[in-house]
Amino acid sequence: MKTPWTASEIPSQKGRRVVITGANSGIGFHTALELARHGAEVILPTRTQAKADDAVARIRAEVPEAKIHTDILDLADQSAIRAFAARTIERFPGPSLDLLINNAGVMAIPTREVTVDGFERQFATNYLGPFALTALLLPSIKPQRGSRIVALCSNAGKYGKIAFDNLQSERRYGPMFGAYTQSKLADLIFAVELQRRLTAAHSPSRLHSRHQQRAFPRTCRNTSRNSA
Repeated sequence: MKTPWTASEIPSQKGRRVVITGANSGIGFHTALELARHGAEVILPTRTQAKADDAVARIRAEVPEAKIHTDILDLADQSAIRAFAARTIERFPGPSLDLLINNAGVMAIPTREVTVDGFERQFATNYLGPFALTALLLPSIKPQRGSRIVALCSNAGKYGKIAFDNLQSERRYGPMFGAYTQSKLADLIFAVELQRRLTAAHSPSRLHSRHQQRAFPRTCRNTSRNSA
């Protein structure tokens, strides 16, 4: 019988610098906690400083020596994404990131919401935001084996359809089987295409897409509060 994998099997992460979105709660928080426990330097951006401070306090309660940097990031706001990326690049110049985990997201918002940029909120937060953040931070990913970009995807993507005639759900809105599944299918397409381009460029960096699985109950609160 195969022994279940546990976080204790994570190898040392000392010397590695990680950006994790949405790390103030759910699977993102526990990812940040375990990476910090194993020695990684964690950049933890959230929508408010209060959320970041709370997450840091909880991590340091278990890992007092944790190396954590907080910042502000709203993945539904393109200007906020550009500002965060610029601050990160200024703070850590050159290829300085080992791991980018696009974890933050929203799910099944009951009624259609529009972001400050005019996009439907689920499409903006789950796809456009991580797409932009990855593109802006890609030059900062170390060009070496072990560098990773992680996209937290969902099996719900297999039920999705890219509705080019209703991309922003302006004609009709389906909270789950509509806007959400479309955004997660877009994430999968992005992951496949980015890996294809990395391979074609002979980049040692790799992109991994992961099903959120047990994080489902946490994200299924029908609000936009989980977007970091």
